[in-house]
Amino acid sequence: MSKANNFQEFISLLKKAEDELIKKKFNTDIRLSLLRGVYYGTNWSKDFSAEGSQLRNFGFIIYTGFNSPQDIRPMIGQALFDDLQNSQDLYSSDKKNNIDIGHAFIGLDCRNSISARNILIPGQGGTGLEISTWLGDLGGGAANLAWQRSKSNANVSVSYIFTSNSDYGASINLEGDIGGFLIGSSTNQIAAPNLSNNTITDLFKNYLPISNKPSTLWIDRAKLFLNFYGANIVGNRIMNKADIVSKFAVKIAAFAVPYIVQRYVMPNPQINSKIAKISCTHLVGVSNEIATVFVNSLETSLRNPTTKIIGTTPWPIISQKGSCTSTILNNLDSKSSDEIVDIVKKIDFKAVGELWDKLSK
Repeated sequence: MSKANNFQEFISLLKKAEDELIKKKFNTDIRLSLLRGVYYGTNWSKDFSAEGSQLRNFGFIIYTGFNSPQDIRPMIGQALFDDLQNSQDLYSSDKKNNIDIGHAFIGLDCRNSISARNILIPGQGGTGLEISTWLGDLGGGAANLAWQRSKSNANVSVSYIFTSNSDYGASINLEGDIGGFLIGSSTNQIAAPNLSNNTITDLFKNYLPISNKPSTLWIDRAKLFLNFYGANIVGNRIMNKADIVSKFAVKIAAFAVPYIVQRYVMPNPQINSKIAKISCTHLVGVSNEIATVFVNSLETSLRNPTTKIIGTTPWPIISQKGSCTSTILNNLDSKSSDEIVDIVKKIDFKAVGELWDKLSK
């Protein structure tokens, strides 16, 4: 076989891999974790091959509820593993729909953990489920946009975050993020995927718009996702739109802070800490812009559910700088390189310790 070129071909690949795991007597929970590891949180994952970051792997272990899967390659064979991994970015046969399968898988794996779907990660704005899906994408996008505007690109538009092929708020990412919340869902609450009497292949097959009659879950995906966050939807409109934008923006800005420190400051702490302080003054504005586009894209999907969820015009007006509301970013430029490294360690590991204490009670 080869990598999948459309949703149906992916279902065939996934079934072949899952059949091999079933033969080896792995239950559905473990199969889900093993398959997630093809894309995120392992040394053999697609994400690690691109980023080469053990810190990211460690983060995904935390975000999924301290879940570290075994190596799936000896279990399904290298060729099938490669085909699955190279099928992460998927499109329907008619190219009208798309989804990042990796985001969908890690969302499913997070939902399968009580802690990952319910417990807020200290200092990062959301749960492991949120950080592994939409919040990680859009919070990282806010950090990137604030960083760009703090340098020589003060007029860069929020469209930058939503118009790439596969980064940040790209349509394929947003569809994978939302799929992670909904695939295998059977309730109006964020809950574990329905793995009883279902294979993982069944869950994807019952969600993706493979036929001319898309599933109810697919048609209602924007509505269901918005309902999780308290949206009041009447017809095809979000009546409390400003509240939902604000709720998302607060989370996005919170996650952007550790992202800025880890991704941008650490390569050159003494120089980049000064830029980080300036970027902090952009965070509230860019987070609100990104949240606005995100909510607009979901509302558009309420009217046109068979097309891609995608950020579209009119783009929000570029926001003005404000005050820095992050103590960490505001004070970085007064710290030595060693002190900054210590702050990063606290961001990384204090959260782990606090979360572990909660899980142990």
